[in-house]
Amino acid sequence: MNEQATILKEINWVASLLQIFEQSNLVDFNSLKKNYFQPPAIQDQEDDYVAKFISHANLGNEDRLLLGLALLAHFEPEFFETKISRKQQLAFHISQTHVLPTLRTAVIILELVIGKNIDLHKYISTDHIFFQKGLLRIVRSDIDSYRSAFHVSQNLTDLLLYGAPRPPAFSPTFPARPCTTALHWDDLVLPQNTRNQLLDTLRWLTHGPAVVEQMQGRLKPGLKTLFYGPPGTGKSLAAALLGKKSGREVYRIDLSQIVSKYIGETEKNFAEIFNRAHDQNWILF
Repeated sequence: MNEQATILKEINWVASLLQIFEQSNLVDFNSLKKNYFQPPAIQDQEDDYVAKFISHANLGNEDRLLLGLALLAHFEPEFFETKISRKQQLAFHISQTHVLPTLRTAVIILELVIGKNIDLHKYISTDHIFFQKGLLRIVRSDIDSYRSAFHVSQNLTDLLLYGAPRPPAFSPTFPARPCTTALHWDDLVLPQNTRNQLLDTLRWLTHGPAVVEQMQGRLKPGLKTLFYGPPGTGKSLAAALLGKKSGREVYRIDLSQIVSKYIGETEKNFAEIFNRAHDQNWILF
């Protein structure tokens, strides 16, 4: 498949840069870098989702280097372990199970290649397509934000291989299942006040994104709503109908798989789900 060939080209390009740095001193690297910083040419073909993404997102060389590092870590995780000896010098994140590039890794390589200081914040801001659409994941460092490791998200893997994010399966990292119904809005029996509140929620689901855009950052996206009541009062049905009426997928979270007795683990588990749902227009129930 064409996208596999494109991924391989991107990976080989970044790997060649790293190997040049690994095998040469700084003077030699400076003399060679100009010949190797040009990424491979992209041919935008209908069945090549990777090339389409790079082309349509208008990714520059720096963007593609960041993406290539993440792809290399994902598809050839042994490369950093076996081919790179200067891991400390390149500020890799080293754990017992894997070696991942950090934001500092990207800064070091970019500054060596470009020859000037790099402000990485513009590449990791919420406005950048990588993080705006949840395509790259950052493992935050408590010591230094630039030491935070990064890797491809499931959203990006799906986008590159299938052209669009795929519905997630129930798993330890996404303990939630689709919440659907064959019933209709008129089948929901509720007090009028509660029905009006649900209608307000439905209006926000329908028109909220346009309102947020018009407010130009003065209003945060998303909506939080508390459903309460004993079992059998229609909470799940109401959530499913909101999704059905607004054209959104609804996922019911299994809280027994989220809450942990260990400090910080519950928050980490919630973060996994929110990161997976980022920019998907889902309803999490």
